[in-house]
Amino acid sequence: MTRDPLLNRICDELREAGAHTILLYGSRADGSANALSDYDVAGFAPVAHIVRDTRVVDGCFLDVFLYPGDALDRPTPELLKLRGSRILVQRDGAATRFLAELEAVYQQGPADSPKTRFAPATSGHGRWRFVRKEAMPKGIIGVSGC
Repeated sequence: MTRDPLLNRICDELREAGAHTILLYGSRADGSANALSDYDVAGFAPVAHIVRDTRVVDGCFLDVFLYPGDALDRPTPELLKLRGSRILVQRDGAATRFLAELEAVYQQGPADSPKTRFAPATSGHGRWRFVRKEAMPKGIIGVSGC
């Protein structure tokens, strides 16, 4: 598995819960973690709805999500936080395909609306910027960045 005993314990618990695919995301996946960083982990299993586990184990914060397994087949913008994940466990290449499809969702960006359009920012992980297509109605403030 990994060199991190706590991460191995998290994976073991998720596997006991039926997870067939497990991803590490966030700062521990991208190498920017420090001593206070939490463990952001996503598991995929035959569950009916999303389950979240937030607790402290051995002085470390966990933020673990267990998603229905079929979410691997339909990446959505809500799952963009998983971009750049490190694959810990996968079955039949499902995580590899999911992450490639998730990247395509990111590159496509949100659907245009009549008044605004969002586009991937040129810098910043997971950031989107607001782009004005035409004048906004009075009272609506345009926001740049996140």
